[in-house]
Amino acid sequence: MRRDRWFSWARVVISLAAIGLVPWGVSAAGFPELAFFGVLGALLAYFWSAVSLAGTDRGTSERKLVDGSVKIDAGQLIVTAGKAVTSLPLSRLDGGWIERSEPDHRAVLSFSDGRVVAVELRSEQAASALLARAGAGADARAVRMRGYREDRSGRKIAGFFLAFFGLMFLPIFVGILVTLVEALRRTSARQMEMVAAMSVGAAPLLLTLRWLWRKVRPTWIQIGADGVMLQGAFRKRFFSHADIVQARPVTKLGVSLDRSVEITLRNGRKHLFPASNEAEAAVVCDRLRAAQAVAAGQERARLLDVLARAGRPVTAWKEALGSLVVKSGYRAAGHDLEAVMRVVEDVAAPLEQRVAAALAARPHGGEAVEKRIRIAAAACVEPRVRVALEKASAGALEDEALAEIGAEEARSATRRARDTLDYP
Repeated sequence: MRRDRWFSWARVVISLAAIGLVPWGVSAAGFPELAFFGVLGALLAYFWSAVSLAGTDRGTSERKLVDGSVKIDAGQLIVTAGKAVTSLPLSRLDGGWIERSEPDHRAVLSFSDGRVVAVELRSEQAASALLARAGAGADARAVRMRGYREDRSGRKIAGFFLAFFGLMFLPIFVGILVTLVEALRRTSARQMEMVAAMSVGAAPLLLTLRWLWRKVRPTWIQIGADGVMLQGAFRKRFFSHADIVQARPVTKLGVSLDRSVEITLRNGRKHLFPASNEAEAAVVCDRLRAAQAVAAGQERARLLDVLARAGRPVTAWKEALGSLVVKSGYRAAGHDLEAVMRVVEDVAAPLEQRVAAALAARPHGGEAVEKRIRIAAAACVEPRVRVALEKASAGALEDEALAEIGAEEARSATRRARDTLDYP
């Protein structure tokens, strides 16, 4: 795709230059009566190349599947289709994702040169296994995907009108530039007024070009362990996973059905990633949730390490817990508090960390946090856990009891390790 796009751009530039050079060359060769036909041919070539450029990429949802097979060997994805065998280096992988369909699933691998390989498999587990072997899982590699606001036919139409209005704008732009240079050279106020008037007149045409350009150009989304990067026709924006509240498919009725992924941030702002169909929107949402789950798991592991006593004196441990919500490094204190409270409510977390999280969260959330800690305590049937959390919610946990919790956790870990070693 990248090679085809460069060739298409070259055709556009050459044909645009030919509009001015062909009639001059024909006249210079002694055939002025053919200048008109030369210009007409160059114009046709220009519009054809612009339409071809707009439709170069079929898009991820416009693939044509063929019978074949794939295998991974020595860092290569080897694709066999009929008698053709293609080796694609996994080092040039842009990422991968799973497309759910009935009854099969597709494991999709996208490469940096624009090539996309979609493999139909019988189950989602098999598709996930293929992505993992290729190193394209959510925990191994960021994924880069593109989306268009129009399908291929719509982009071709937009490309034609973009070329038409661009051809109209080009002499206006050159005229403004020449007049501006002349006005600066002569310091002429009259010519500066002409520049301003020409710029105001050209503004609607420039806005039309901008609108058409957004129709033709793809919007790229990169989803990684640290967050999401959105790159449109004119801007690039990054959002960390901590800033993202949700991502959901939306469909709006405009000139046609516009499908997209709506990404909502904690500050209330919403950003759209265009999708050509519902399946593509679902893929983006699934991959984003998978990346968030990986990031949340990594953050939980780091938070558990910070909450652990790790041999510190109880007074030093409690002092560190008192400032944990402020110093944890998140973007907002509210998110700090919620992350810590999730540890309190996590029945799989060690008791020491659950109690430490309750002590860290209690000074920052008032009655609402105390109530959540009591609810977490009431959900436990083991007396030691329930009593420890109840006392932590009331701020009545003594240093001796806190030290004993850590010591008991250490003894339990030692017993589990010994039992594992003694198991025949």
